Amino acid sequence: MPILTGRLTDQKAIIDVSLRLSDPRMEAYNRQHRSIPQPIQTKALLDTGAEGTMIDPKFVGLLELQQNGWTRIISITGEVLYASIWDAGLHIKMNDGEANVRIVAVPCRSLSGLSALGYEVVIGMDVLSQGKFTSNGLQSEFRLEFPDSGGALVPLIL
Repeated sequence: MPILTGRLTDQKAIIDVSLRLSDPRMEAYNRQHRSIPQPIQTKALLDTGAEGTMIDPKFVGLLELQQNGWTRIISITGEVLYASIWDAGLHIKMNDGEANVRIVAVPCRSLSGLSALGYEVVIGMDVLSQGKFTSNGLQSEFRLEFPDSGGALVPLIL
């Protein structure tokens, strides 16, 4: 079982991730003999309060992500919003292996400029619910585990 342990930073679980095209998009690029955009290394916040995974909108263009539809979002104030969703790949380097997941990411304008806070991606329950995430505030540490699946996680679509 791939496991990642780390220290909480200001009570936040922030990890290193790599954003890239999803495996199906990379296969399509290969069939079309197109060059594949390089993965982007960045930081991600593990957030059990977020239903879905959100990315800084700049990654849509940098990775040539493909829009995959629309989703309804209910904001913290109760306002109903509609946001585009994008097909992407997320690579998480674990202590003893790796986890790759195809995500349906929502570019979130409010994430623009958040790199100053230490992250540009919010990993929500669509990914976290596929494994086990624990946070120990008393010892300022977290643990993330995913079932053995050859590095690939089955996506949950919002």
